[in-house]
Amino acid sequence: KVDLQVRIVAGADGYILERSEDGKSFTETARTKSDVSTRFTDKTDRAFTKYYYRVRAYKNVGGETVISKPSESVRIKTK
Repeated sequence: KVDLQVRIVAGADGYILERSEDGKSFTETARTKSDVSTRFTDKTDRAFTKYYYRVRAYKNVGGETVISKPSESVRIKTK
């Protein structure tokens, strides 16, 4: 399991956590609302694997969800 803390982006309604094994193709693993929590817990099914993570902020504007560019990806070893 991996615990990640996300820095608050002003005006964001929430955050999307994306995970990748190769650092190229990312998939969404979790989503949170900024007023609830900015801490993600990613429960992985494999032990001791290095994953790449990145975060996007999103904002709901007029019924549409606008998603920011991704943060720099970080490689984290899971336990």
